[in-house]
Amino acid sequence: MRGSELLDKLSLVDSAYVEAAAVIPRQPARPDHRWAAVAACIALLAAVGSLWLGQVPTPGQSVPPNGTEGRLPPVTTQDAEDTQNEDAEGPAPQWDFYYNEMDTDSMADAERRYIPGYFRETLDQKELDAVQPGMWLEWMTFSGEAGFDGEGNLLEVILWVTTSQPDTTATVTLSTDGITPCFLLPEDAVISMCSGVEYRLGRWVDPSGGVSLLAESQLHGIWFTFSLHTTAAAETQARADFEDILECFTFYERGRPNLSAVTAAEIPTWQDKNLSQTEALADPDFGAWFLPTAPSGFAEESIRRYQDQNTNALWGLWTREYDQLRWEVRYLTTEDADNLVDISEPETYDLSRYPIPRAESVPEQLRDIVDRPIFNAEELTWEVLSTRADTAADTGDSDGVRMNFGVRYGNIVVEIQSKGVDAQWIYQQLMALQP
Repeated sequence: MRGSELLDKLSLVDSAYVEAAAVIPRQPARPDHRWAAVAACIALLAAVGSLWLGQVPTPGQSVPPNGTEGRLPPVTTQDAEDTQNEDAEGPAPQWDFYYNEMDTDSMADAERRYIPGYFRETLDQKELDAVQPGMWLEWMTFSGEAGFDGEGNLLEVILWVTTSQPDTTATVTLSTDGITPCFLLPEDAVISMCSGVEYRLGRWVDPSGGVSLLAESQLHGIWFTFSLHTTAAAETQARADFEDILECFTFYERGRPNLSAVTAAEIPTWQDKNLSQTEALADPDFGAWFLPTAPSGFAEESIRRYQDQNTNALWGLWTREYDQLRWEVRYLTTEDADNLVDISEPETYDLSRYPIPRAESVPEQLRDIVDRPIFNAEELTWEVLSTRADTAADTGDSDGVRMNFGVRYGNIVVEIQSKGVDAQWIYQQLMALQP
């Protein structure tokens, strides 16, 4: 918001807040050690296409627009109270936003940590009122979720803010201990100022040409991170919207954001255990479908029983040099149901139909199901399963057969990922599981 639009909106701000805004201190630089919740990153990744797992080069140094090294020129800002007393024809507040250019190494934070039992809940209206800013534009609407650990302690609030462009949404994360999405701005990033608040902004262009606008700040003792993903063609308007959102988040009514108002309605059941082979076979949910014995020459790496809000599974991993076998048992999911195949439609599972590279030979609409088909156990035959044996190998890797598929037994799915394991041996193990 700029010029007269901002002046109009400032008239809606509580006078007590205006007084407080004039003395907002500069915030200290952010500490080095930071981490991100896994589920928060799944949302960002979906927006930028595998951004979460992407790797990117250390950001290069950029020279600010005035040609000076490392800092912006003096910032010309007016506090809100002075602005209200300006005539309509007088100078409007000037915010200086500088976007530090980022390479892909800056998109992954090595300090992420595992959060036992992490889960999310949708924010109700009362919780939204407690955390959204005290001012916004007519095109802004708010929705969000809260992230908790397995004991129900609040870790973060994730807000989605609509922009003036259709199908474009900014993500805002609030955290008391530095949780961030999957980006890491350079330590020497140029600081931007807005309404007395320091922001560090970044800009990243992905290989497809998409643009990510990023920002972080600390307000009222809470860490804030912002991200917005757009196209190169829409970047000018996206920047204007992004900066409007940053400005709005400097305006909070007294007592907000109030993270204490965000509480868990229900703590989902969760567990995370390392098991022995004997314990795994005795598991009441999945033991009957677990691998009873490892292939000859393979050593057990791990067997794990895991359950949280989204996952309920038992899996084991066995290895032999470059060879490996991963055997997972879980309840049938919606995604699994989408990948169920009919053996009368070999185009959905038969790898012999698709020469390497399969990214070019497999039709786009069939790629997901060809990559990971799930067969109904009563239809599975050796002739069908043998079509999943893939002999393609990378240099220096296992030269044995590779297999990747699942088998459905009622509401249970057994998924196999293997390298260097005899396909007939796997088939015999699966047949032994049938009633």
